[in-house]
Amino acid sequence: FGMLFIDNEIVNKTSRLEEIELEKVREHTTIGFRHLIGPCSFDGLSSVASVQHHERFDGSGYPRKIEGEDIHEYSRIITLIDSFDAWTSDRPHRRLNSIDQTLEFIESDEGKVFDPKIVEAFLDVFE
Repeated sequence: FGMLFIDNEIVNKTSRLEEIELEKVREHTTIGFRHLIGPCSFDGLSSVASVQHHERFDGSGYPRKIEGEDIHEYSRIITLIDSFDAWTSDRPHRRLNSIDQTLEFIESDEGKVFDPKIVEAFLDVFE
């Protein structure tokens, strides 16, 4: 949701983003959160999920660098689904990946980016 408020030149850029552009992209979680709790008046859970969906299970994410169970379960699910969608979709800066490649990426990031319990449940769908 917050990506709607990021300059289209940055969103659609085909080359590597400069650091200042990356910072603007990283702001989309906070921007989306402000809009969801502001005039849109979405419930707290929707707002939490929007602001936490780039947090990482190992604490390396953004905007707050929270980790593990401190990240709401719904946010941890959305993190995996958002990544799956990004990796299996064409983007201006890269081609899509196959489902098999994407599942390998997810498995390799288990415990780092993604909650192992959620990865296990997600991968069960593909077996």
